[in-house]
Amino acid sequence: ATAPTAAPSPAASPRASSISWKMVAKNKGFRQQQEAGKQAKTESLRAEYKEAKQAASECWAAKLYCECLEHLNLCIKCNSKSDALFRFRAKVHARLGSFEEALEDASTALSINPSSSANYILEAKYMHTLHRLSDAGSTLLQGLTGVAESDLASGTSFAHLLDSVRRDRAYFRKPLSEPSSCFDKSAARATSTGKTSVFDPRKIFDTDGFNAKKPDRPSLFLVERTTTSVQVRWEEPYNGGDPIYRYVLQMAAYEVRWDEKKKMLLDNYCDFVKVQECKYRTREVTVPNLLPDNEYKFRLAAINSIGKSEWSVELET
Repeated sequence: ATAPTAAPSPAASPRASSISWKMVAKNKGFRQQQEAGKQAKTESLRAEYKEAKQAASECWAAKLYCECLEHLNLCIKCNSKSDALFRFRAKVHARLGSFEEALEDASTALSINPSSSANYILEAKYMHTLHRLSDAGSTLLQGLTGVAESDLASGTSFAHLLDSVRRDRAYFRKPLSEPSSCFDKSAARATSTGKTSVFDPRKIFDTDGFNAKKPDRPSLFLVERTTTSVQVRWEEPYNGGDPIYRYVLQMAAYEVRWDEKKKMLLDNYCDFVKVQECKYRTREVTVPNLLPDNEYKFRLAAINSIGKSEWSVELET
């Protein structure tokens, strides 16, 4: 017996086909309307944000800090990922005397953009104002390790703030009496043997007994030598009374080459070049991509806010 064949499916009725096309068209129109609504809302928020930001700048210039704060709150509501806005609002809070709120905004700005030196400096400044001196010092040290040598302005700001925080924490503060005139103020500063605070010019720090200097020369040790790499380590030297915030490792490669100017064959080590800059907590470094069976020399220096130490004894590998 032959198997029964399946009955053909009935063709869709014209009415059902018409309904399905109407639903597709309706859904398409709804999506277009929804996208247009989103775009209009985005444009409205963008215009509102731009207007509030402009108003905040004008209020800041006019020293209307309460109004400036209201406009900045609106700006941050529209854009909560801008560290510049939180930094701006922190300064407004500080002008209003709300240093806890200022510190909170400065910390938020730092969490949004931890590569900005301005965020480290601002957070440390408000920590210092609230007498959280250890936290301020830690923040400055953390930020100082990330400042490139080319960014001298930021490095100087870090060093000055860190110096003031350290002196506030560890050394005697001698406040001056309020001078009666600008001449008296200048005379008081001229006759003082201490260092003026960057936060309060009326504070003079007594520097008697404070003889910070550059760090001692570090000692460099060989850990491992492979065909194409060298691993070295070191111990933290005496910091000279001032925290070390960076180490610099240099390398000189042995090279045999013809010097066209001198018309002679040179068979010696090349000049030292920097191969690594390390943060203050680093104690070990691996230098890769070396030539097999070649000789190298390494040396290390430690840096604090006073200056750079002498180079370590050269390590030959």
